Amino acid sequence: FKDLQDAAARAREAQIELALERVRSRSMAMHKSEELKEVIRLVLDQFIHLNINAEHAGFYIDYKAHDDMHIWLADPNIEPYFAVLPYFDTPTWNSFLESKAKGIAFHTDLLDFKEKNKFYKSLFKLFELPEEAKRFYLKCKGLAVSTVLLENVGLYIENFQGIPYSEEENKILMRFGKVFQQTYTRFLDLQKAEAQAREAQIEAALERVRSRSMAMHDSKELGEVAKVMFNQMKLLGGELFAFGIVLCDKDENVVEQWHGLGEGDMMTPFQVPVDLDYIHRYRYDQWKAGVELFSIEIPSDYIARHFELMFALPSVKMVMEDLKSKGIELAHPSWEIDYGASFRYGYLLVSSLQPYAEEKIFPRFAKVFEQAYTRFLDLQKAEAQAREAQIEAALERVRSKTMAMHKSEHLSETSVVLFNELNNLGIQTYRSGFGIYDEANQAIQLWLATSSDQFAKQNVLGTIPLQAHDALLKNYAAWKDNKPMMVHTFSGEEVKDYYQKIGSYLSIAPQKIYPDR
Repeated sequence: FKDLQDAAARAREAQIELALERVRSRSMAMHKSEELKEVIRLVLDQFIHLNINAEHAGFYIDYKAHDDMHIWLADPNIEPYFAVLPYFDTPTWNSFLESKAKGIAFHTDLLDFKEKNKFYKSLFKLFELPEEAKRFYLKCKGLAVSTVLLENVGLYIENFQGIPYSEEENKILMRFGKVFQQTYTRFLDLQKAEAQAREAQIEAALERVRSRSMAMHDSKELGEVAKVMFNQMKLLGGELFAFGIVLCDKDENVVEQWHGLGEGDMMTPFQVPVDLDYIHRYRYDQWKAGVELFSIEIPSDYIARHFELMFALPSVKMVMEDLKSKGIELAHPSWEIDYGASFRYGYLLVSSLQPYAEEKIFPRFAKVFEQAYTRFLDLQKAEAQAREAQIEAALERVRSKTMAMHKSEHLSETSVVLFNELNNLGIQTYRSGFGIYDEANQAIQLWLATSSDQFAKQNVLGTIPLQAHDALLKNYAAWKDNKPMMVHTFSGEEVKDYYQKIGSYLSIAPQKIYPDR
C-alpha cells in the first residue's frame, strides 16, 4: 500500500511540475507584453487540468503600489480582462488588506450564501453583467477563496460551492504563484522594452516634423509641415479621422482653421465663429484657459448638426465647392472624439473614430508645431520686409523717371515704367498709367501703357470728357473727396461699351484698345 501511495505521490508531483513547466515555457515564449493574457488563461487551465475546482481566478498586479485592486480576471468561459476595483466593505477585501498590511503571504476566505450575495450585489454596482450571469452568481451556494501574495503580484482561485480548498491544493496554488511572479517579471521587462521602442518611434516622428519645419524657406510651406505631422500621427496608430490646426486670438470671436485631407493635404484655411456650437465653444475655452490637453465627444445624435453648421459657413462653402470641383466629396462619421493640444497661437485638433490610447503624445506634437509656427511667423515677417523693400524700389524707379522729366509729354514714358514695375511686382495689368484732371473743362488727360501684343509698352494718349462715361464721373467724385482708391468692375458687353465711349477720344482706334474677353 505504501509503495502504491509513494508512486501516486510521485505521479501527482510529476503532473504538478509538468503544469508549472507549461506556464514557465509560455512565459519565456512571450515576445510582447500583451501575451500576458495567454499566460493567465494557461494558469487557470492548468488548475482545471490538475482537477482543482477553480471556477474563477484573479491576478493582482502591483498590489503594494495601489489602494485599489488592479486585477486580471480569468474565467474558463471568457477572455481574461483587466479591471480596477475600488474598495467596498466585504470580508474578502478586508482580509486582503489585512494580509497586505501585515505581509502575510497566504490567506483564505469562506462566504456563506448570505455573505456571498451581499458581496456580489456590491460587485454588480461596479460591473455591467448580463442578467443571466447575475442570476447564476446569486444562486450559488457560497464562495470559497484562497489567495497567495508574492513580491508584487497575487493569485487567487475560487469556487461557488463554498467548499474550502485542501491543504495540498493551497500548496499547489502557492507554487503557481511563484511561477507567475517570474512570468510577471518577464512581462515588466517586455513592457519596459516596448515603452523604450515606442518612445524612439514617437521621437523619430517628432524629429521628422522638426526637420521639415527647419527646412521651411517660404511661409507657404507651413501646409507641408502640417501634412508631415498628420501623416506621422497616423503612422503611430489609432483611427484618426481628421487633423486640423486652429489658430486663436483671445480677443477675437473667430478662429482660423486649417484641416488635413486624405493623406494629410491641407485644405484652404477658413474662418469659424467661436460660438458656432457648444463643441467649438468648449474647445476655444479650454485653449483660452491654458489647458494643455483636452477632449470632447461628438455624439451620434448631434454630429450631423455639427457638420451642417460648419458646411453652412460662407468660407467653408467655398472650400467645399473647390473640393467638389476636384471630385472630392466629404462625409462626416457617425461618431467621433476630438482631442485638442494647446500651443501659444492655438491648438492642434485631432479627430478620432475611437478613443486614442496615447493621447499624451498630442501635446508633444503641439510643442513641435509651435516651433514651426514661430518660424513661419519669422519667415512671414521677413517676406513682408522683403516685399516692402521690393515695392519701395519700384516706387523709387517711378520717382526717378518722374524727376528726370524735362517736358510734360515725358509723362508717357513714365507710364511705361509704371506698367513694368507693377508687372515686376506680380500685379498683372492689361493697362496702367496716369490721369490728370482738367477741372476747368471737366475732362481728364490720360497717359497709358498697354500689354496688348500689337501695342506692347506703347502709349495711349488723349483727353476725355468726364461725361463720356459714368465711371469717369465716379472717379472724379472720389478724387474730390480725397478717397485713396476707387474700383470699377466691368464684364461682358460693359467692357466694350466702356471702350467704345472713351475710345474716340484716344490716339488709338476703339476696336484696338479693348481685350477680346
